[in-house]
Amino acid sequence: MVFIFKPTKVFMSVSIGFASGVMLTLAFVFLLPEAVAINYWLAIIGFVSGALLILILDAVLPHIEFSILEKGIIDRKMFRTATLIAIGMSLHNMPEGFAVAAGFSHLPTFGLLIAGAIALHNIPEGIAISLPIVSAGGSRRRAFVISLLSGLSEPIGAGIGVMLLSFAFNIIPLALAFASGVMVYLTIDELLPLARQYNNPHKMGFGIIIGCIVAMLIGRIV
Repeated sequence: MVFIFKPTKVFMSVSIGFASGVMLTLAFVFLLPEAVAINYWLAIIGFVSGALLILILDAVLPHIEFSILEKGIIDRKMFRTATLIAIGMSLHNMPEGFAVAAGFSHLPTFGLLIAGAIALHNIPEGIAISLPIVSAGGSRRRAFVISLLSGLSEPIGAGIGVMLLSFAFNIIPLALAFASGVMVYLTIDELLPLARQYNNPHKMGFGIIIGCIVAMLIGRIV
């Protein structure tokens, strides 16, 4: 989408709000409850571990000087935020890959449904990664590449999951809860504050509601 049109403040607020709604719904309605149902204590450990990992990255990453910044980057804070979002997405995409692998190990059709639901919610995630980069002054090509690389961590996670599941199937609740913790912290600490920077709180709220509805509809289908 970033190749088609220049993002506006309203679009940024709505799209990032949409991504936030999707991720919070998937985390609290689907991923975390599923993990708790399988193993309560592993779910707690996984959720806390995921949130703490992003908390640590959030504390460390802003102090890193980016040597890859292009000439023309005018908002380094926003660019760092977008980069942190991409790293967070990559981290939570890997345990999502675990979830897909677990679904296939249980029933191939179930695995396909999980993969489809995750693919749909990855669309606003890509928007959440690429638009801040473009708005910060970065090129659309760079935004596309970073978004693409972030998404590629998911099939890598699925491959690792296939190997691990052949030895330890009980890690699935840990992986699901870990992804949930990453998504929740990322949404609350990064996405929502970023959306509010565009001074369109009502548009952001509209995006959140639509994102929640879409995520629940996807969950209903699968």
